Amino acid sequence: VNQLGGAIYNDNASLIIGGEANDNTTFSANMSPDKGGAIYTAGDKEVYINATFRGNAAVQGGAIYITGGNNVTVAGTFDSNTSSDNGGAIYSDSSFKVAANGMNTLFTNNKNSADDTSSAIYMNSSNFPIITMEATNRGRITFRDAINGSAKYKIAIIGDDTDSHVEFYNNILNADITIDNVSTDINFESLFAGATEITNEPFLNSTITLNSGTLNANTMILEHYTITDADDSINFNVTVPDEGGSIPVLNLRKSFVNLSKVAENPEDMVGNHADDVYMGKLISDAGNNYAIDVLFSTDYDIN
Repeated sequence: VNQLGGAIYNDNASLIIGGEANDNTTFSANMSPDKGGAIYTAGDKEVYINATFRGNAAVQGGAIYITGGNNVTVAGTFDSNTSSDNGGAIYSDSSFKVAANGMNTLFTNNKNSADDTSSAIYMNSSNFPIITMEATNRGRITFRDAINGSAKYKIAIIGDDTDSHVEFYNNILNADITIDNVSTDINFESLFAGATEITNEPFLNSTITLNSGTLNANTMILEHYTITDADDSINFNVTVPDEGGSIPVLNLRKSFVNLSKVAENPEDMVGNHADDVYMGKLISDAGNNYAIDVLFSTDYDIN
């Protein structure tokens, strides 16, 4: 059993596993007593990994541990990997990319075994690292497991307007998210199955900026504050494009939103849809910040 990387230890060397449309390589039941159940990779050389990771385990990074560089791309299937500390599938202290170019990338059933909590990715850095999630050529990235970090980090969701999708079905904590040219689903419905109260716990200390593309929000709370006065407040901003630019689209279902944007004319907001909600009046303040208050039409308590 290797201390670092149960199957592969990579110290600042270029590494390519699988092609963009090929994840025939499988890492299964590998184990590390420290970091990277299947792969430990360090340094800034190019690393591209497209594979299936199933049943791997480590203290940190059940499937992959990433450190010291910003040139790692991962794709494929991450299923039932575990960490005993953090990062059921991936643990990273550096920026990296999750990709789906004409294919599906999936995170499911990955866990932190210490407290049996869902864990896809854990970011451990004070340097505001970036997880770039790039779905292109009708590709789809799906997270059924939680994403978290020791401090603030960024998630940059990007696409190419080819009906590509990025989907989240579990907690997204401590992240500043931007969305550009891709359809993004954030769906917390399963987390509140049978509940009569919806809270902001699955999205604590996170923000979203919708620059372009579509955000489909299902069973979640998004709040905008002109002045943020609490660590767990949620900021949601829609960027109004220059003339001729692509107008962002927000679709809401069973969600609470105080939507804010800056625009010369409130009529600039078009294409937005709300299902199972009441949408209030569009109002503006002295700074031309336009807001819509959206409330449940079903019997949910909103805290």
